[in-house]
Amino acid sequence: MISARVDLVSGWGERIARAIEQQVRDALRPAVEEGARVASEASRARRNTGLMAQMEILPTVPTPRGYASGFRSRAWYAGFQSRGTGPSRRGGVKASTLRRRQSASGQLRATRFGANRGITPLGFLEKGRAAARKALIARIERLL
Repeated sequence: MISARVDLVSGWGERIARAIEQQVRDALRPAVEEGARVASEASRARRNTGLMAQMEILPTVPTPRGYASGFRSRAWYAGFQSRGTGPSRRGGVKASTLRRRQSASGQLRATRFGANRGITPLGFLEKGRAAARKALIARIERLL
């Protein structure tokens, strides 16, 4: 029978894990700040952005899989501007864009009118999220 035994100082692995965890947590904040900066710049592509360009950085919180942080716009309408509200979005046609017309047979038919195609998506929140992810990966690679 072959056996092996290793005697270690108790808790040395936990100290290393805590040190790495702290470094990752510290690397998360600058990455989120970079993502918020990129998102803020991308949101200025529209005129009259108002509060949309002001990003709020969320605190870092522990999760079951690690740590999470992020940013959000202070404007309630930022999601509509980022994702858009055009016809590719889910949802039916609004009643205000329908008009009834009478056909030759006398039946009323619904037709669309107006050139309202909704809000064109800017995608600035997604651009910021991608920039934050790249910055975090670069910082973690520097730590290794």
